Amino acid sequence: MTSKNSSGAEIRIIKSLTGEEIQSLTHIINTAYNIGERGFWVPQWRRTTAPEVTKFISEGKMVGAFLDNCVVGCVRACAGPDNEADFGMLAVDDSLWGSGLGRELVEFVEGMFRERGVEQLKLEVVVPRTWVSESKEFLKGWYERRGYVKNKVGKLEELHGTEVFLRQLVTEVDVVFYTKVL
Repeated sequence: MTSKNSSGAEIRIIKSLTGEEIQSLTHIINTAYNIGERGFWVPQWRRTTAPEVTKFISEGKMVGAFLDNCVVGCVRACAGPDNEADFGMLAVDDSLWGSGLGRELVEFVEGMFRERGVEQLKLEVVVPRTWVSESKEFLKGWYERRGYVKNKVGKLEELHGTEVFLRQLVTEVDVVFYTKVL
């Protein structure tokens, strides 16, 4: 499945990337999360690594956006049990923020899973527990305008907690769970 959208980007499941392209995509993801989750993590924290991105690509779980054959955005998409799927790690090169490319990536994933008979799509948004992050408030509203419904809120340390991961936090955070019926 491939789609060409109003942004001019080609969106498709990534089959392979060169080492340089994987480094570029990893940088796009880390930049997006470093800006969007400023104040959450220690300064040297990175959302992902090139080996993790490579793993998602090899498993067929990474959807990419390409402009002029250059990767400029992505979203990780995973089919799950019981006609459910989830997505995360949505990131677009910061020079293209506001272009509609993030929306197009999400719409591609929704369409892909709808065609596969998936009935419900899930995602998680990490938010600070004791203060308001403008970027996360914007993101929650962005998903809600696209039909995602908040189901519950959980403590990150109870859900994804490994000692190494949690030591990188500089503030308490929660995870807001959203679902959308496809």
